[in-house]
Amino acid sequence: MRRIDLLLFAAVLWAGPVPAHADETTLTNDEITSFVTGKRLAAQRGQADLRLKFNQDGSLSIQDGHAVEKGKWRVEGDLLCMQVSKWSFDGCGKIVRVDGKLKLLEPAGDREHLAFGG
Repeated sequence: MRRIDLLLFAAVLWAGPVPAHADETTLTNDEITSFVTGKRLAAQRGQADLRLKFNQDGSLSIQDGHAVEKGKWRVEGDLLCMQVSKWSFDGCGKIVRVDGKLKLLEPAGDREHLAFGG
């Protein structure tokens, strides 16, 4: 390797991990609660267009085409948690704002689960 490449490599290692998006912000408990409570929201999961209804009583309905699945939702800490038995999904993820769009991340936090506003 050339000396400049080695210096650049060393600088990256020293600086530590770089966020996936420089302008990524995580929503707080109050922001998540305000965003979802009592709302019908459009979202995308991969190629699927979904409609989610977050009822004030904590019940959740998700429409995918003509199919409607029922579940539950809650905000725990700064995480949105959803439980949908038929999809075998029970987990919590943070909601982040990236480039002006809101995304729910997988519980592990490394991948997008839903993109709101689709």
